[in-house]
Amino acid sequence: MNRCAGLWQAGSICRCKMNKALPPAAIFNQIFSASSNGSILNAQMHPDYSTILIVDNAEFIRMVARLRLEGAGVPPGKIHEAENGQAAYDLLVAKGIANILCDYEMAVMNGIELAIRLLITEQRLGLRFVLFSGTQPAKITAALAKTGLNIPVVPKTQLRENWVQTDFINAWFPELAIILSRQ
Repeated sequence: MNRCAGLWQAGSICRCKMNKALPPAAIFNQIFSASSNGSILNAQMHPDYSTILIVDNAEFIRMVARLRLEGAGVPPGKIHEAENGQAAYDLLVAKGIANILCDYEMAVMNGIELAIRLLITEQRLGLRFVLFSGTQPAKITAALAKTGLNIPVVPKTQLRENWVQTDFINAWFPELAIILSRQ
């Protein structure tokens, strides 16, 4: 089975052999119907935008993020958790998860190291990766600038907000928002 070329930016067309240049809307329909039928989408298939991975070493923060996602309509079975970057990487590869909400500072592998591995080293361009942290934004911005990564950084204080009212999911995980709107 072929790997997706990762051309998943808005308005782009997937040109891998799996979908023979289908437009994004058709690809989303395939993803939605496959995930609705309980099919397992793994790293060899297109990313599963119906799922999301929360990565944080603090169980309490993962719980808060999970509650916010559930409150925004994400089914509990579509939310996965990992306590560090390495555990997140292993889970992402096993399940084909495409949406990642990841803490910046963690032991074993931090959020930027995970992003580098996925987005630069492995060129998984179809992933939606959002860093969140209680660390000073200037420190994170400086660390990101050294890598060349252009990923959003959200303050942890935003975890306390109502994600439906702030449009958090639509802003950072647009494909997941499309899938949720169909439920």
